[in-house]
Amino acid sequence: MSKTTEAKAENTKADIARTKTMFIVINQTVDWPAQIADIAGQYTPRDNKGSWLQRAANLSGVSFWHCQQLYENKLDPKWSIASKIIIAAEKARRKAQQDASHLAIAFQTTAAALERTDPNFHRGTIDALRAAASEYGVADST
Repeated sequence: MSKTTEAKAENTKADIARTKTMFIVINQTVDWPAQIADIAGQYTPRDNKGSWLQRAANLSGVSFWHCQQLYENKLDPKWSIASKIIIAAEKARRKAQQDASHLAIAFQTTAAALERTDPNFHRGTIDALRAAASEYGVADST
């Protein structure tokens, strides 16, 4: 074998070893059921486990079978499946944060309107709205 062929073989072996290590690290550090749950979102009264997992599969671009196996910790995913799940979960978390921020702004706006109307009469509601807004990460503007 030539030196170039030997070097390529060694690089390939190193790449395989790195890939195997990466899979081990991913599977030890990623909570797959939590990732799937973040993607699927809230379990509604109309959902069953299958429909909920199907929603996660559709949103992440992987098969229902992969979602189910990952959710039940029965699968060590290949890189393409793992990356799709991780990306979709991160996207879902960002959307949830945006939704929470919009809700908090709506709470603050409503509290401000009630305060302009009659702050003494609406004091309990105003305080509750501001407390809820602060839970979602919006600082009180007063």
